[in-house]
Amino acid sequence: MDEADQIPTVAHHHARHKRHRSTKYLIAIAVVIILAVAVFLFYSFSGSSINITAAHNLTVTSAGVPFMLEGNQYIMSLAGSAQGTVYIYLSKTPIFVNRMAKVALSEGNITKINYGYEYANMGLQLESHNSTSAIVQVTPLFQSLAISPDSQKISYINYNGTSATSTPSTYANQPTTTNSTTSTNTIPASKTTTPTTTVENVNTTLVSIDYALYNDSYYALMMNMSALYSNSIQCSSSTYNTTYIRTYSSAPRGPSSYNNMSMITPTSLKQSISKSGSDYVVEYTALSNSDLTNGLPAVSITIDPSTRTIVSDVINNPGLFAGETESEISSGLANAKSLGNACGVLIA
Repeated sequence: MDEADQIPTVAHHHARHKRHRSTKYLIAIAVVIILAVAVFLFYSFSGSSINITAAHNLTVTSAGVPFMLEGNQYIMSLAGSAQGTVYIYLSKTPIFVNRMAKVALSEGNITKINYGYEYANMGLQLESHNSTSAIVQVTPLFQSLAISPDSQKISYINYNGTSATSTPSTYANQPTTTNSTTSTNTIPASKTTTPTTTVENVNTTLVSIDYALYNDSYYALMMNMSALYSNSIQCSSSTYNTTYIRTYSSAPRGPSSYNNMSMITPTSLKQSISKSGSDYVVEYTALSNSDLTNGLPAVSITIDPSTRTIVSDVINNPGLFAGETESEISSGLANAKSLGNACGVLIA
């Protein structure tokens, strides 16, 4: 090959090398910008977090709102909405070293999050929303309750824009005694950042209600059933039929068909709190796409806030679990989980 033949090759090599350097520079600049924004947000939010120890409403916008939970600071911001679902971003500070969670919220549904934990440690409930903001109720949840997360409603995003897979982990520093009342999802819990100033905002009645709920087996049972119902929307007809045949050795027919069961199975259990004399009643009600089950009461828990004790646990009759005992509901929960997919609660 003579010199003339080599010239285009060398020129091409240098051009490609130059483009490669330009790409590296652009990536470096983008990383610096992201880190700069993250540092700015971190220092802007430090010192003004609300310390949440019981159910508390936050006004969430795209600008973000900081809050403290069990000694850790988080930032929640509005990501957008579509077809009645509101999406929020949730991250633990410092946000430039922690993954961002994207969570789907819908009104009346308690979304349970396990950002960095094996079980849910935070509940998020959408109270209302418009095009620019949303009211989200945040409730702390104990690991000791072993509440399953709504994993189908949570995705994680790396700062390079790619999605990341969630890998739950159990932390040794689990909470001992605090509070909560309404529920839904979470965040990681390292002790790297503690803002210098926080604003305490505690409703003592809600603290008492939460304390009583945390010591009540019906509460954990309803939270776990709500998670199963919420995740069941991911159940497809093919997975349902395959799982049903594997479980019962026959194909589903009639009332047991996928079309029927997917319609009448609740998509969530809505939690509401009302006053009854000097007591408070926490009630769980089914939300579904069928008139047969939508609005059916499930369980009512009556609490005496003055003593932080449970007055009564009632499985409503008529209701979603009419005729069943706590043990039978718990057995159904365990059976549904054992089937290993989103269709479990429709089949067990």
